[in-house]
Amino acid sequence: MMTTDNVFSAGTRAGLARVVWPSSEAAHGLPFTHTPPRAAPVPESGYALAKILCGCMAEEMSP
Repeated sequence: MMTTDNVFSAGTRAGLARVVWPSSEAAHGLPFTHTPPRAAPVPESGYALAKILCGCMAEEMSP
């Protein structure tokens, strides 16, 4: 998450209009599970939670 913050902050300071930040299936509990979730997925790992939080950070830091 610190790296993500550094990338987004540097982009903001540099005046970039866009940063491409890919998501991960892990944020939705996939591919670590073999069956699709029956309801809204809950992060099953620290990695998945970090990906979700980085996505929130991207939304908050975007103009």
